Amino acid sequence: MVQVTVPSPPYNKTVLLAKNSTTEVVLPSDYILIEGERSRKLVTVSSDADISVIAFNTGVYSADAFACLSKQDLGTEYFVFTSVSWHGNYFAVGNGEDVETQVNITVSGSLLVDGTRYEDKQMVTITLAPKEVILLSDANDLTGTRVASSTPVAVFSGSKCYNSPYSYCDIVIKQLYPVQRWGQQFVVFPLMIKEVRDRIIFIAARPNTTVTLRNESTTLQYSLQPGSHVSMDLQTGMLVDATEPIMVGYLFQGGTSSLPFIFDPFIATVLPSNFPWRYYKFVTKDFFYNYLFIVSRSSSSSSDFLLDYRPLSDYVPTVRHLEDFTGWEVNLGKIGGQHEISHQSETFGIYVYGVEYCISYGYSLGQAESFSGVLQCDPVCADNELCTNSAGYTECKCQRSKYLNASRNDIVPTVQCEASAMTVSLNKCLLERFNYSFTQMHFEDTNCTAITSLQLEGNERVIQVKAIPRAGWCGNEMVIYDKTVTYSNILYIPPDDTSGIIISSSLRFNFSCTYNRTMQTSLLTALHPTMDNITGPSEDGSGSITATMAAFKSNSFNDPVLENDTLKVGTPVYIGISTTFPDGDTFTLRAERCVAAPSINLGDPSIELISGGCAMTQTMNVQVVENGQSLQVMFEIEAFIFNGQPDVYMWCDVSLCLKDPSTTCQCSSSSDSASTGP
Repeated sequence: MVQVTVPSPPYNKTVLLAKNSTTEVVLPSDYILIEGERSRKLVTVSSDADISVIAFNTGVYSADAFACLSKQDLGTEYFVFTSVSWHGNYFAVGNGEDVETQVNITVSGSLLVDGTRYEDKQMVTITLAPKEVILLSDANDLTGTRVASSTPVAVFSGSKCYNSPYSYCDIVIKQLYPVQRWGQQFVVFPLMIKEVRDRIIFIAARPNTTVTLRNESTTLQYSLQPGSHVSMDLQTGMLVDATEPIMVGYLFQGGTSSLPFIFDPFIATVLPSNFPWRYYKFVTKDFFYNYLFIVSRSSSSSSDFLLDYRPLSDYVPTVRHLEDFTGWEVNLGKIGGQHEISHQSETFGIYVYGVEYCISYGYSLGQAESFSGVLQCDPVCADNELCTNSAGYTECKCQRSKYLNASRNDIVPTVQCEASAMTVSLNKCLLERFNYSFTQMHFEDTNCTAITSLQLEGNERVIQVKAIPRAGWCGNEMVIYDKTVTYSNILYIPPDDTSGIIISSSLRFNFSCTYNRTMQTSLLTALHPTMDNITGPSEDGSGSITATMAAFKSNSFNDPVLENDTLKVGTPVYIGISTTFPDGDTFTLRAERCVAAPSINLGDPSIELISGGCAMTQTMNVQVVENGQSLQVMFEIEAFIFNGQPDVYMWCDVSLCLKDPSTTCQCSSSSDSASTGP
């Protein structure tokens, strides 16, 4: 359970967040901070389990994003990093504690605070009440301004009006890391090959800090004092070494390309090269052309990484090298939602960014935490594992003593059937106990090596293998029934032969998943996208095929109608239905029947919009754009209201229609498969 609160104006929203899922909370414009204002608009996000929070700040043709720090990662000393802009540079300081805090601000440049102007190197002291935040801004560059507090605070900085060679007056913003989280060694590669060069900024916190920069042809050296900084264009990959901790900022200058044509700047924090983790989850937005940039030691290859359960090499990344480091850049396209990237042995850091016409965002993940002396593994260890330190990174290892009396018969897989994948899970420690190979598992088609990932299931660490429910995939067998479809395969697990001695026989597990071909999807609140699941029975495993229904403002189907939006009667509204079910070679998605009603009660009077896959035009102007041709359905209606009722709710019964010359998947008077009915 996740709770988002703001003291004033009062805001409190509770969200139930399922495992491996994301949700979006949009704050009204009432919570935008005003320059020079003290307020209690501090946003607090709390959860009963570990989560990641990515903040997206959007304006008109402008955006940026940052990864939010947890409360325990906040500190008492920061240095501000703003872009070199002609006006609109700012930073905000927030007190999330339940006691007041004293904040000492040592100005770099010039700054107006509470009506008094403070010049370079002057200090001003302010007091923040519990849950209070202040936004300070100036036309001057504020980079190097020091913020020191009596209790931990959160500090954010950037510019509300940054000008780059290809953009005008854009938002750039980041949450800053405290000095105790800074690093001394960095490697930085340019993001995206483009004409406009990006910039990097180095900021020191301690006296007489020597910073050495080097690439394949040049070595530069600077001596910096607290708050002093150096800014330069980034032409190629660069290594950075400092005698004291420093912060390195990355200013993406925007540019041009063949896809969004012109895109905007953003700022990000450059990660120290002592990357802490081997596993990350990150979020992208489907409005943007999204990219992932990975930095690690050169001992890794692209096939060693798993991105969304596939080897990174499948994505054909662009590769860059610099001494002992390698960078991989992957074009993810316009794919939104949650992703995961992992490596079985090497730690690494990532940069996530997206560009579109006159807009962009970017953030980094992988800043090392200050070491507490207690080993902490990420992901956390299971009850049958121990957290150990190996070659500079933490790792969960099996407690073999717990499996001394186990037998091979204890290796029993579980099968989970989801719309996008059939997931087979096996106890990792049991496989290790009997010396089975994680890397040589394969399906019925021996050329299909199983891609494995480590997951925590209950209190056990499991090896998960995902198979795609698609006819013929890696030897899949498919059986189609009137209301269901079943996919089956075999997973082979050979013994580990790397030592030259084989002590176990190969394992073979049959698995299958059965899916309902019919489902219902709805807009449970007026023009607000939601999902409903229908689960069908199966002997081996059963799964739900989920359809998502959303309303959009234009026929591009990429600008959704939000919960608080209002529409004028007669305005075109575009309805889209899609599914993550991957077998588009065998099936299409068909809307059998769609109805609209004035409330969520299906028993109320309703109007049919689609029947038998056809537009019902007798009482409404309904135009079917696409139905039964692919795994998406699109149709257009004109906004209307029921007499005396402010809202309109919609339901659609949809089905997977078999692609077959004898089957009609588009408009017909009757359906070829059963409908659940509203």
